[in-house]
Amino acid sequence: MKVHISVDYEGCAGIFNWIDRGDEDNAGHAAASRRIMTEEANAAVLGILDTFPYAEIVVADSHGGARNILPESLHPKAELIGGWPRTQGMVEGLDESFDMMFLVGYHARAGDTGGALDHTFSGSTVQEVRVGNRPVGEAEINAAVGGHFGVPLSLVSGDDVLARGLRGVLDPEVRIVEVKRGISRYASRSLHPEEARRRIRKAAGEAAGAARKPRPFVLGGDCGLEVDLKSTAMAYAAEPFPGVERIRVRTFRFLPAVDYLTLFKRLMVFFDLAGTWR
Repeated sequence: MKVHISVDYEGCAGIFNWIDRGDEDNAGHAAASRRIMTEEANAAVLGILDTFPYAEIVVADSHGGARNILPESLHPKAELIGGWPRTQGMVEGLDESFDMMFLVGYHARAGDTGGALDHTFSGSTVQEVRVGNRPVGEAEINAAVGGHFGVPLSLVSGDDVLARGLRGVLDPEVRIVEVKRGISRYASRSLHPEEARRRIRKAAGEAAGAARKPRPFVLGGDCGLEVDLKSTAMAYAAEPFPGVERIRVRTFRFLPAVDYLTLFKRLMVFFDLAGTWR
């Protein structure tokens, strides 16, 4: 059994704001937040090991600069991917050798009402991402990288708004763990972190041991990807990017790519280019 776990921050229990806000207690807040993120990763690892004691597990720190998970506190059976830049972004290291993928600590997409810390890759750059005229978030976009490799998404954890957005989109066999309920972008009602970890561990064990695995979530290189940026300055900076066409003032359509992984990598670079003008 080989499992890839992408761990984000905003969907973790007990997290209500970002760690880089510059508040007076930022140092203490950041330390506590890193611990929470690390322990939710560990809960998923433990759930897998409960079922497959000799599983190979790779954890990708996928928030901000990807230096959040505490290496010495991560379960010793897991290997850690951290730091930036990475050509596959939040799912760096994922390939066809994996049996399944997990998304832990994920959050609502940009514009989801009541979503805790809602955004899609960059809250300061991206207004909305759509596939076939349907808004999508980081969970769907990253899960489709697994689909490209034939790797099923088997578990997602985060807030209730994320969960509602994914039900009916993902295979019903995907375990979805709600650890908090969104109130507004900067307010939510959270489980105690220990209870959240208990539920993640239980769901991870069930996912790893399930007789029926979910179908891989597939999007093609011609999936009709569109992006709305936050400002006209960003749109001007991004317009020369190859493989896109500017169809409205702040909206870009991605031209079909040879496959989804190629499209995904283009999208990551496009976000970086647009974000140079904030």
